[in-house]
Amino acid sequence: MESQEAIKKKNVYRVAYIGVCFTTLFTAYIAAQNLVSQIYKQLGFSSLGQTCIFIFFSFFGLTSVVAAHFKKKISLKTGFIFGACAHINFVLAGTLTTFCNKYEHDSGVCSSSFIVFYNISSACVLGFGAAFLWLCQALYVDGCADAETKGILNGLFWSLLQCAQIFSSALAAFLLGSTDQFTFYLILLLFGFTAIGMLSFVKPPVENGSKPPQIETNETLAEALQGFKNLAQEKMYYFLFIGIVFSGVAIGFYISFLATAVGSIIQSENTQETNKMISYVLLVLSCGEVIAGLTVGKLADKYDKIKLFTITMIINEVALVLTFLACLFKSYYLAILAGWFWGYGDTAIQTMINTCIGSMFGGRPELFSAYRFYQGIGEMIAAILAVFLSGGGPILYILVIAGIMMVFHVWYIQYLPKNSPQGNVSVDNRPLLELKDM
Repeated sequence: MESQEAIKKKNVYRVAYIGVCFTTLFTAYIAAQNLVSQIYKQLGFSSLGQTCIFIFFSFFGLTSVVAAHFKKKISLKTGFIFGACAHINFVLAGTLTTFCNKYEHDSGVCSSSFIVFYNISSACVLGFGAAFLWLCQALYVDGCADAETKGILNGLFWSLLQCAQIFSSALAAFLLGSTDQFTFYLILLLFGFTAIGMLSFVKPPVENGSKPPQIETNETLAEALQGFKNLAQEKMYYFLFIGIVFSGVAIGFYISFLATAVGSIIQSENTQETNKMISYVLLVLSCGEVIAGLTVGKLADKYDKIKLFTITMIINEVALVLTFLACLFKSYYLAILAGWFWGYGDTAIQTMINTCIGSMFGGRPELFSAYRFYQGIGEMIAAILAVFLSGGGPILYILVIAGIMMVFHVWYIQYLPKNSPQGNVSVDNRPLLELKDM
């Protein structure tokens, strides 16, 4: 029989392998997502990119409500591969779109109507696939961790994943500066298919004996929806849900508006120079994301998780204050510092959310699904406000976001548990969902 140390070491390697798989997949997907609006606008589809992103977030959030129910019918590996295929299908839609433009085809699958249909349908499928991909990811990492390693293993995964931000940015800058858009998408597909192949070799977590007995339940879809409703009404989770929405607002802000805010600071009429300076801020942001995973994850296994969760919220607030000051004083150096805090705060709060669900609430699958649902709400709030307030300049938008984050922070504090639950627990005396064999 293997020792606990040997089991821990094997599980660390498996989490690292999953992290590399996700890094490969998201090197392709992040590059496509970040540039879809810009590239499609250049190709004559003015709002198609934004529409696809909006549809993706909508379907992602809605599917997350029932993802835990349908996860019972498939294995983790199936969920990984289905989710990865959905992401690559989105890249494939971009490949078709740029192919038709490059070779000037405009009939059949290259007709404008089919391109719009394919892109929108791929965004719908992406939303479904992402819900299962991220649920399976959370369950897999939690299954590999014991009570002493939940923080460090979640941090390890997020640090590896965030490397994709650096790789995708560098890949896009190099390829789009030296080749055409169709070739760019072909290379992204190569990364995507490589990731799918890697995921087919994923091994199940090694049982570490730290989890309570798991019993498979047979619930209907209606019961699953009622269960999600009941979950949302449980006051013991309110602080977690509020903190998750807060994280979504923060993430939505920097994704939808940080580049615009930095662009307003740079005093240059040269578009290439402006884009290069914005890319430096995003590169610093990516470095902050990578560093945060391991540092915060290691701290999470040693210190009070609730207090650390609260600190990660404050880090995001510091990032917003620095962004405000950078815009107010037109300081590019403050913008760079803000970028680092946004990146560090993003990975830090994601790590703590996963760690809290895993260590305080037994890695309950419904909570991992709720995590993605509520975070999507926060992202939608930030994105919608960016559309409506974009004409008022960055200062107005930042102040509105600051007010929203402050309200959620105060609300979060009001619902903090007086006695934080620790360790793996079965909430409400209900059995935890069985992790099906890989």
